[in-house]
Amino acid sequence: MNLIKTVYIKNLYSFEEFNIDLMNKKNEAFKKIYILGKNNVGKTNFLNSIKYFSSLIEDNSRNDIGTFIFPIFDYKKKFIEFEIELSDGEIDYKYFLKINHKDVEIKEEILEWKFSFESENKYKTLFEKNGTSIIFTRDRRLINLQNINNIKEINSKENFKKKLILNILNISLVKIPSNFYHLVTNINFIESFDHFILKKEDTKSNNQSFNTNKNLKYNKDIIKILEKNKKDLEEVINAFDFSLKTIEFTKKNKENLEINNTIKKTIEEFLDLSSLEKSNEKKQLKEQEEVKKLLKEIKIINNKYNDKFSFNSGSEKYILKFIDHNNHAFAWEELSKGTKKIITLFLTILLAEEQNTILLIDEIDAGINPFLIKSILSDEFVNNKKNTIIFTTHNPEILDNQNINAGQIVFFERDEEEFFTTHYFLSNFPNLRRKEVSTKNLYLKGKLGGVPYVNKIKK
Repeated sequence: MNLIKTVYIKNLYSFEEFNIDLMNKKNEAFKKIYILGKNNVGKTNFLNSIKYFSSLIEDNSRNDIGTFIFPIFDYKKKFIEFEIELSDGEIDYKYFLKINHKDVEIKEEILEWKFSFESENKYKTLFEKNGTSIIFTRDRRLINLQNINNIKEINSKENFKKKLILNILNISLVKIPSNFYHLVTNINFIESFDHFILKKEDTKSNNQSFNTNKNLKYNKDIIKILEKNKKDLEEVINAFDFSLKTIEFTKKNKENLEINNTIKKTIEEFLDLSSLEKSNEKKQLKEQEEVKKLLKEIKIINNKYNDKFSFNSGSEKYILKFIDHNNHAFAWEELSKGTKKIITLFLTILLAEEQNTILLIDEIDAGINPFLIKSILSDEFVNNKKNTIIFTTHNPEILDNQNINAGQIVFFERDEEEFFTTHYFLSNFPNLRRKEVSTKNLYLKGKLGGVPYVNKIKK
């Protein structure tokens, strides 16, 4: 499991000081969170902040924090702070980081842990760094003397103030920090679904897209998901009425490759035939029939094994086709943007569930018919059981979904004077009876806040 319980952000992006609790009344993390609000109130900034610190932690194992650019809220203030509480279902982790962005050095770093069944005040400190001073737990089952000596040796070096203790302990494979490191760096922020679910080449991409996360970069991961969930994906395609009927997903075998070689041979034969001297009428007619036959064969083979349907995964080759009700085959690039987004989203959620990846999905409703959003955000489509998924959306349809707890729906706003991001939950309206009144209509009338007011535009 990989679940977010709380997030604290100070002096970063649009957050002056922001603290959000993503748990139910039993202190269990919600697996899905929905963020609504006007444009430019900080919805994307929230996702960016989580991914920002995840990337900073991962990158610090190779580089110090001096390589990072800090999107500061108030440059007059010296420090930025970030705290995240994560759970793997057995152990809860709380990690705090305080950075002096002016001197570009780590001021404080604290990692605490407790068993998930224990109360909130049972957190135990694994290590606490303040400047160059470090305090470690005395429990030698969690951290050994060799690790401490290694860190003390590194502490004497000049760039220690720019390095995270977490990364040093992770390299040493100490259980608690190593487990937390893998949770906090396994976060995927999805801004765009424009990129192909399979890459034509097995290259690592720097695009902030579906393939950003290191565990999602390789075609083989998606291929496994396609092989395992082909019927479910076909059901999704039929449910959303894309005029598509089925999917052909096959591995290219030797026979396929031989047929591709046959194309080349057939074309060569065609060229040889067309260049022959036509000595008599009978031979000419025979040659013309032969050419027609070869052209027909070329067309059949080419349609069946066209390269636009082919993708590589290492040394393996695969064919992926989307078939409509007239049995016409379409490649991924030929599908509409909305269709690609829904298919990619479905596969992304399945893969994230398998790989324990937290998903941060920005503007889930962009490019999708508003009538489909309610179904897309349903438990049938997004059936994540092990990881947190946070959506931002402008679509109010989710407000009337009775299966979504009021504590899962968050409204973001901006302070009217200082312009920092604030938030409140739908559960902050205790008198709201969602089963009796349309929450969506109340929201659209401005009764719940979070909607824009447009002044009259002068010509």
